[in-house]
Amino acid sequence: MILRKLGIFLIITCPLLASCSSNNERQSYQANTIQTTMVGTVKTAEVVKVDGNSSWIGSTSGSIAGGLLGSAIGNGWGRIATSIVGSVAGSLTGSGVERQLTRGEGLKMAVQKDDGSTFMVVVVPEQGQMFREGDRVRVISNSNGAIKVDHQ
Repeated sequence: MILRKLGIFLIITCPLLASCSSNNERQSYQANTIQTTMVGTVKTAEVVKVDGNSSWIGSTSGSIAGGLLGSAIGNGWGRIATSIVGSVAGSLTGSGVERQLTRGEGLKMAVQKDDGSTFMVVVVPEQGQMFREGDRVRVISNSNGAIKVDHQ
């Protein structure tokens, strides 16, 4: 009975929680921020692994699922204890699962500005976006730490 309720709960909530998150949120620009633009030429570009991120979505989902599973074990104070342990373990597991699911590939580029100075930037290119040595690029960063790279 409990497992059936848990299954129904997960079927309903997982798509809802997943729709709250998107890869574009990492590169979104916010109003009322200072933006800096640098223009230059890509000198080197190499593919790198980018760690995933964890947010409240993974830990909350895991905590709820772990708490529900824990409450199915024991009775009385034992049930309360297993619910708490299940909730904490589920939170940690959910956070780890979300981190694994959001891992990806990024691009580490050395960009030489027109004045001769060079800087490094690591970005997750948007779908279909490619950068190669010799490409002219515009790197936009804002005061919140978000970075976007476009061809010039």
